[in-house]
Amino acid sequence: MEERMWIAEEKVSGARLEEICRMAGYTTSVDQDGDLVVHGDVLKTLVVVN
Repeated sequence: MEERMWIAEEKVSGARLEEICRMAGYTTSVDQDGDLVVHGDVLKTLVVVN
């Protein structure tokens, strides 16, 4: 069974989400605006943290 990771709202950041995505095996990058981009097999997902 997979282990779940809980993050308090105030500790959510682009850097933390990037770390989690990389731990899950995804390739990531940061675009020119500083937003996290998660690369899948076919799609790219832009992750913006407000």
